[in-house]
Amino acid sequence: MAERGRPPKGIARSNILLRIPTTLIAHVDTFKAGLEAERGGFAINRTDLLVRLIEVGLQTLTQARQPAKPLPPAPGAPQPRWHKRRTDAVSQEFLQTIAQERQRHPELTLEEFGMHLFQHRLYRGKGRKDGKEKPASKSLLHKWLREAAEQGLLPS
Repeated sequence: MAERGRPPKGIARSNILLRIPTTLIAHVDTFKAGLEAERGGFAINRTDLLVRLIEVGLQTLTQARQPAKPLPPAPGAPQPRWHKRRTDAVSQEFLQTIAQERQRHPELTLEEFGMHLFQHRLYRGKGRKDGKEKPASKSLLHKWLREAAEQGLLPS
């Protein structure tokens, strides 16, 4: 309601018949009288007020339906850490299979052990970029073997 006077004539308007409950019109008229009193008796047209109420209501409801934008962090506040979803978690059965294979082939390096699992179709990873099958990485194998040892499936 910051603007005074009637809306500019250049705005296209449509006439509609709108049946509004009498109690709602009474609330609008009470609100209108309060606004006029705040503005020193400046008269407000009821139709213009109804149009403005619809506009503000529509803006409010539209904004409420939008996802909230995160607030920028305060200066000096610690930045949140985003963690990747863990994709290397394996079942107990798989850990047992890995442990058994490792006990059968303790002489293999981790790289060779990964290739052994790949060739015997015990584990085949997929490349992130091309999606092609590949052997497990040394770090992934190290992690699995450590988990197996922690669970008592392998000697430490």
